Amino acid sequence: MKWSADTKLTLSAERNIALNSEITATGTNASLALEYGQGAVAAGNTAVVNINAPVNLPAGNNFSTKLGSDGSPIYYYVITSLGAAGSTTGQDLQGMSITGNYALGANIDALATSCWNGGAGFSPIGNNTSPFTGTFNGLGHTISNLTINLPSPYYVGLFGEVLGGTISNVGLLGGSVLGNLGVGGLAGWLSGGNVTQCYTTGTVSGVNEVGGLVGYLSAGTIKQSYAMGAVSSTKNYVGGLVGKADGGTVTQSYATGSVLGVVDFGGLVGINTVGMITHSYWDTTTTGRVTSDGSGSEFGKTTAEMKSLATYAEWDISATGGEKDLANLRRSDHAVAAHLPYVVDSDRPQRHYVVDLRWAEPHDAGNGYTCVHGVC
Repeated sequence: MKWSADTKLTLSAERNIALNSEITATGTNASLALEYGQGAVAAGNTAVVNINAPVNLPAGNNFSTKLGSDGSPIYYYVITSLGAAGSTTGQDLQGMSITGNYALGANIDALATSCWNGGAGFSPIGNNTSPFTGTFNGLGHTISNLTINLPSPYYVGLFGEVLGGTISNVGLLGGSVLGNLGVGGLAGWLSGGNVTQCYTTGTVSGVNEVGGLVGYLSAGTIKQSYAMGAVSSTKNYVGGLVGKADGGTVTQSYATGSVLGVVDFGGLVGINTVGMITHSYWDTTTTGRVTSDGSGSEFGKTTAEMKSLATYAEWDISATGGEKDLANLRRSDHAVAAHLPYVVDSDRPQRHYVVDLRWAEPHDAGNGYTCVHGVC
């Protein structure tokens, strides 16, 4: 679906919205609004939006979501550029505010970060004194070649610490992240909030609590996410996905990158104290680890098993694409859905709902018109 006019497209559904084909808006002020779960009020509403293909939008206040018939819209600032070292604009990747709502409207090549700050690279968004509490929706896009080289600071990643924030639908391709304690490709410390349908493929290294996706998990949920890059620690607590889990939940996720450490290093999680790890796997061949703390040996799978649909029986995966599209396979379009099978909660069967599409002028308060099963 493409359009070039400065208009807003509203997708409205009684229940879930699943975007299975690429959407591209090229108008300077073109925007997209997703209204889901409109068949019930917001309280207790479990409807979701599944981004299974990239959503390309222009930079600016051009994306919003609304859950429930009486819910309040959440407005996002769409980012399409990397920005510069030290940026505080609130309008590019490096300049994001720790309290804002952001969406990624295009893929971003972060190769320039390798020369930033005297080689220190990108500055993590949020830290342990000022954590990220906002929302970041990648809309199926990628950030490639990100460099973070901070051997002394704690809690290092694209996001330093996430407290009550939400990160979803984004992939980090290649690049490298280096820190001290609490080091992850996506987040150094998840102390509350949610990480959903995210992945990393770059290298991650540090001293303690090092994970391919998240270094230290103390609260919150990691769901339908994975890490493929090599992970290493010079001391303790290193895992293919999470270095140390002192709480929180990991579910429907996996790791395939090599894992090297000294003490407490595992294929999926290095050490788990009171975290809940369910329906998550690691590749025993490529990680080099046959154990993972908090998981039984039955969740460690060979590469062949990781590519078998039978391994993910409880994930309720759509069979579209077949087994060739499962774990550890790369696809040229780099969309999140290209790497991660479409999955839904095992206690909620996948269902399809009619979606209404409404076109309106930007910021129009409902004066557009409606087309069912098509685009006007």
